[in-house]
Amino acid sequence: MEKLQLIENIREAMMEYQRENNITGCCISNTQIMYDVLSSQYFKELNLNPILKSVYTIDVEVKDSIRSKFSGGHLVLFLSDYQLLDCSYDISSKKYILYYDNFKDFKEQVGDNKIAVNCLKDDLYFAGIAEQMNKGNFFYTNIESYEDQIKYIERKMGFKFVNYNI
Repeated sequence: MEKLQLIENIREAMMEYQRENNITGCCISNTQIMYDVLSSQYFKELNLNPILKSVYTIDVEVKDSIRSKFSGGHLVLFLSDYQLLDCSYDISSKKYILYYDNFKDFKEQVGDNKIAVNCLKDDLYFAGIAEQMNKGNFFYTNIESYEDQIKYIERKMGFKFVNYNI
């Protein structure tokens, strides 16, 4: 199996695990897992250089009317080709989700300064965590969930990627 396809298969296994176990609000652990996997010796030759980054999101809901939910402070990975990799089912599974990696563009879309500034506060908090994670510091929302999700992925893929025994 091509390694780039394997990355997508790993992400799909993560989505499956999170959906089945109702994992929400855990973008820190989810990105840490994929960061650890992509930084492992197995993927080293691809030179993916994963970078964790806090982004803003707009969840556009279309039902009887169009409503938008704005948020700042969601962790994702950017790969060397600037591909965004969202490893959190609760966000990436939305039908219409928009990602912004800078405040200026996000604020223009929001149109409400108060909402944008509140999102900025959350984004700054998560940006600090992303900076520490990019320096090699380990972060997780829940250690058991982190380990269980890694084990699930490895069972699905058929081999071990990372040493998850913290």
